[in-house]
Amino acid sequence: MKTNTLIPLITVGLATLGQAAFITDISAWSQFGDVGFISGAATTTNAVSTGTDDLVNLNLSGNDPGADVGLEAFSLVDFFANGYTATEGSALKQTFSVLAGESVSFNWQFLTNDSLDDIAFASLDGVFILLADSAAATSGPAFGFSQSVSGTYTSAPFGAPATVTLALGVADTDDFSVSSALRVPTIVPEPSAPMLFCIAALFASTRRRRA
Repeated sequence: MKTNTLIPLITVGLATLGQAAFITDISAWSQFGDVGFISGAATTTNAVSTGTDDLVNLNLSGNDPGADVGLEAFSLVDFFANGYTATEGSALKQTFSVLAGESVSFNWQFLTNDSLDDIAFASLDGVFILLADSAAATSGPAFGFSQSVSGTYTSAPFGAPATVTLALGVADTDDFSVSSALRVPTIVPEPSAPMLFCIAALFASTRRRRA
């Protein structure tokens, strides 16, 4: 099984959105459906609160996943237009500021008991991003789920300062059975390579002046 390595939190020149708190506090994030934590990472699931989807109850909050129409409105995406017939799911959403040259980056882990139909997704200002589907989950068991897959998403650098909305979620497609989850350990805006070069040059210049 792949393991997640947390991306270091970079705060140079950053109007922080409270990224470090994302691991331990999701109260500042809008929530839809079943949202909680698995091993310290913010997690959304499509598991019903009664636990009838699986052999054990994988629901985290006591809230059921929401219906497709609500999930689309919350996540700002049209699943059908992107090739998926979502039936239910859960998501987190936050609006925050980024600087010119920054990218939004996060590690993720998709956990599933479904062999066919579930998806993990993100939405950045309404642009649908498929993180993984059940067929891609081939890294073996994790956290009570039969299969998993991990990865990292990094957006293109923003050309100018902007306010962006990011949603992260998991959905059933084509059916309502068997559960999946999306874990996101942390999320950070990262400087682009030119910005990192400027930061390094500034640091070197400061050291020379002090010498």
